[in-house]
Amino acid sequence: MTVDAIQALLIDEDEDNLTAVPERLRHPFAQLGWHVVWTAAKDPGRVRELFSAPGTAYDLIVVDLPAAARDGAGAAAAQPGLNLICDARERFPGAFILAISSGEAHRPDLLDEARRCGAHRVLRRYEFSVEARESSPSAIATEIHNHLLDTGAVAPIAVTYDEFDPDIQTFVHAVGEPTLCRLYARILQAAGRTTRNMSLGYIATGYSGAAVCAVTAALDNSGVRTHHVLKVSLDKEALEREAQRSAEAWGMLRQSLLAKLAPPYPVGPVNGWYALAAQLQGSAVTLRDWLARGASDAAVEDVFAALFTDGLGGLYADTAQEIDSPADLLRTPYYRQRRVQHAVRQLAPVLTHPDGCRLPESLVEDLTERVAGFVAEGQIGASDGQHVAARRTYGVFSHGHLHGTNVLVYEGRHPEPTVIDASRFAHAHWATDPARMAVDLLMHSVDPGAESMFFTGFERWREVAARLGRLEPLLDPSQDAAPAVSTAQSEELDVLEVKQTGDGTAAALAALNWLTGNLRAFCPGMSGDGEYRDHTWEWHTALARYLLRSSYSHEITVPKRTLAIVAAYDQLLAAAASLPD
Repeated sequence: MTVDAIQALLIDEDEDNLTAVPERLRHPFAQLGWHVVWTAAKDPGRVRELFSAPGTAYDLIVVDLPAAARDGAGAAAAQPGLNLICDARERFPGAFILAISSGEAHRPDLLDEARRCGAHRVLRRYEFSVEARESSPSAIATEIHNHLLDTGAVAPIAVTYDEFDPDIQTFVHAVGEPTLCRLYARILQAAGRTTRNMSLGYIATGYSGAAVCAVTAALDNSGVRTHHVLKVSLDKEALEREAQRSAEAWGMLRQSLLAKLAPPYPVGPVNGWYALAAQLQGSAVTLRDWLARGASDAAVEDVFAALFTDGLGGLYADTAQEIDSPADLLRTPYYRQRRVQHAVRQLAPVLTHPDGCRLPESLVEDLTERVAGFVAEGQIGASDGQHVAARRTYGVFSHGHLHGTNVLVYEGRHPEPTVIDASRFAHAHWATDPARMAVDLLMHSVDPGAESMFFTGFERWREVAARLGRLEPLLDPSQDAAPAVSTAQSEELDVLEVKQTGDGTAAALAALNWLTGNLRAFCPGMSGDGEYRDHTWEWHTALARYLLRSSYSHEITVPKRTLAIVAAYDQLLAAAASLPD
């Protein structure tokens, strides 16, 4: 297909011309299948600001020669415009430069100077009319169109994707194929490369309307395939913040663990959209999909050891600092408070229903009270938020948003993980990353699909969550578990056996089992028995925090959302019981 959106810069101090030129070219470009996004600038200072902005790219630059000067006459008046043509040719070598002179016919030297500076086409304004055969708007649009295609500045890119995948269909429909093509062309252009085709695969929905997809393309004239993760958003500032944090993370993490942004800034705008691209070392799948395919226990252990022990664990050790308070664990933003409380009210009938969780009314009343106290005031048991927060703990630099679609796995004989989306990379509580990952595994990878739509697995899920909080080995998913109401009962249940299986749930439980067995080794403040006793309530609280966030996610089924509420309640009880005196 042909890219139908190009970026144009119009430099003219006359307000009427800023409207007339785009209007004259609008219809001819539309007939060629292109839409032009115009940026206007009235003076050379503003133009140079646009030229120097990171990620700026123009396909067409139209310069009015005398009008570019604020004062002066004759050649002196035209000189700023000529200088801008020279700058534009150097800054955007693939762009088409059109120079329009408002001067008199007796100054042909001005047009010659514009050509020498790099203008591809020069004409006088009175020639730019529908009556002129060679310089009509239609002829000029065709010349620009052919030039940009011939030079590869704008290349037609064929887009392929799974037409039966509703997520990628929705993504492409929302952004538009031409916009995606142009954004990706700019990403490759920053590396001096082009492509004639790109294949899209959906990864996830991000924040602020962003969407994340995987892109595979064959680079022109080389046969080499390149792989990127593309994050597309209307929010330029959010992408700029992510780029800044990614650069910070790149300097602190083991570099093979983090997918590097290339280029290190968002490109755009194209039809209002911007994009960040992370370069991958090969084809990769999300951790969530990789587990669902039934990865072996040994492969799961290798990936999680590379992710935490060899990767993030080193970051935690290098940046660990004692902090005065675990207040971040106890602070729930107001909008999350409202969502959690709404979810509890909405799902309360399910908690007691005989076809639901079958919990006693008295337990649900206590659950409602404890959850409300925690999200509103940071209350744990009988201790109020201020009392609990007055305890020293550890903070570390964390990924901040570690879940099954922000970790990718390079498949092969020795699978390796890589992480994407460093938008929340910052100093945080030591349990932030492992708790976020553990809850994501439980919510999305244990009994996914149809099994998550029924309550038959509820007691087993609840027991898995309880053992996760106690850092105990996990259940064998093939066994029927008794209700998880006490440690004594759970100890009577058989633990997870290592077995080769194609079951994605078994792979997810192997990942959770690895976390329970290794958390104390890579998290600060958890290694010694004394430290573990002092900080174990924080682990329970972190799990409760992320479980409650899952309670209002519409990507999660109702049985799993009710599990999130009940399991969070269990963790809050365990946190209260393990609070040091």
